Amino acid sequence: MTAEVDPRLDELTQQLSALRTHLGQIRRKRMDVEKTTPSPAPLVAAAQQAYRDRDAVVSPTLEELRGRADALATELAKSWASADNIRWILFRLRETGVAQTLSAAVRSNLALVQEELDREAALRAEISEDLSRRDVVGFTVPAPLHVHKSVGGE
Repeated sequence: MTAEVDPRLDELTQQLSALRTHLGQIRRKRMDVEKTTPSPAPLVAAAQQAYRDRDAVVSPTLEELRGRADALATELAKSWASADNIRWILFRLRETGVAQTLSAAVRSNLALVQEELDREAALRAEISEDLSRRDVVGFTVPAPLHVHKSVGGE
């Protein structure tokens, strides 16, 4: 007894084998394409960086803004240095005892100056926090000189 094999089964087996071979070829092609094609996100990021770099080099408006920012930074540094110098002077007046020998009116004025210096220190901290929050690099806000105490002994 020989079992007869349905001719359609042979044909279907051949088709299945051909489809598996074709599917394997398609998978290999897809993997080759994936290996050679970069993902779009890094391409977009690189293109955006290239535009920023180009604009940074050729934009007169950007150059003007950079110049203004540099000038502002220089003026702020001078102001902060002056405030720190005043802090040092007030500290020395108090430490040497000279502040206690001054008239009540002068001591009152020194106390007002100290209050303004405290406001200036708070403003420095606020500016520093704002720059950090905005990820600004290359612009450092120095901490105020920490030698001051209330002047006038009151």
